[in-house]
Amino acid sequence: DTRKWICEDWTSNYDVLTLSELRYALENSSKPGSGKFDVIAFDACLMQMLEVIYEIRDHAEVVVGSEETEPGFGYPYDDIFNDLKSDTTMTSIEFGQVIAGNYVESYTVSDESTQSAVATAGISEVAESLDLFALKLMDYYSEIYGVISQIRSSSQTYDDNDYIDLRDFCERVRTSASIPGDLRSLAADVVTAIDNAVIYSGDTGGLVNNSNGISIYYPRSTSDYIASYDNTALARDTHWDEYIKGDFSQGDDLSLVKVYPNPIRIDEGSIVVIENLPYNSHLIITNISGDVLLDITTAYQTTYFWETKNSNGQLLAAGIYIINVEKKGKVKSLKTALLK
Repeated sequence: DTRKWICEDWTSNYDVLTLSELRYALENSSKPGSGKFDVIAFDACLMQMLEVIYEIRDHAEVVVGSEETEPGFGYPYDDIFNDLKSDTTMTSIEFGQVIAGNYVESYTVSDESTQSAVATAGISEVAESLDLFALKLMDYYSEIYGVISQIRSSSQTYDDNDYIDLRDFCERVRTSASIPGDLRSLAADVVTAIDNAVIYSGDTGGLVNNSNGISIYYPRSTSDYIASYDNTALARDTHWDEYIKGDFSQGDDLSLVKVYPNPIRIDEGSIVVIENLPYNSHLIITNISGDVLLDITTAYQTTYFWETKNSNGQLLAAGIYIINVEKKGKVKSLKTALLK
């Protein structure tokens, strides 16, 4: 999360907006009616990543940006707004296409430029298909490590070599005779989902001519993985992070989660231990009626010590409570009894 940022402020000690801060800012901004902006366009380098689009998917109809770095002149705002002025009734999709199209037309092959427009309505499908693809990649990894490494090395990369074009990578997997058929099929699903979401993708050729609209973080070595990537919404919701950092345990086995002591007599010093939590688990504690008393994400804690209090620090009354542990779509529910 700290690696991907935008809006460097040279007047404030070079402070930046991280990806999570960007999402927070958008969450606290609103457009009357839908609550979504029509278009969010990033006139900045290397922003058109699945991680970025997925993070802000609830706040814009269309996201426009570049997979590659942008030339110094950036957007041709005069051309873009002249087109908007000539047709003020254009939809968000049409305007996104206008921004990206004008950008690409304003540069030449020597500029190595890319620009795409993505409809966020289709981005969840991309993430869901990527999740299944990543799980299957882990299943086959020991068998196809060499082939996958070659495909990754051959895929379209950018100024930051840890970023690749996602469709290009998946298309190469799909068409490789050395890849098992079920994995090729899942790669094809990702390609289809990307094609459905990307409403415009253009480039000026040269070293970026295999760009298809959406890049993704894929370090060449698991040892290069940056831990803060775990904080992205894409990492929380899919198994792509486990795949690229080589954590093939999948990190979401809830079968070992246990709660003790149970029952427990409550007082100011009572502690309920919730053990064997996967990283970044979502922990929700409710009463028997379903009222949420505590709602946290555990980050790197594998054991949580619950002081039998609610989120306001108030000691709970005697009764039955439900401890729900959620990780990437899987949920384990446990009951615990608090006694006077």
